Amino acid sequence: MDEKIENTEKIIQFWKESSNQNYETMQHLMQSKDYNWALFLGHLVIK
Repeated sequence: MDEKIENTEKIIQFWKESSNQNYETMQHLMQSKDYNWALFLGHLVIK
């Protein structure tokens, strides 16, 4: 369990970009009243 994760900055950048994309998608789902999926994506976005 003492394995070191390499490329930490690259992983962090991926999650930040993914979060931004998920937030945009969540907004579109809210506009279309697809609340279940919007809520699911919203919990992924929380920083």
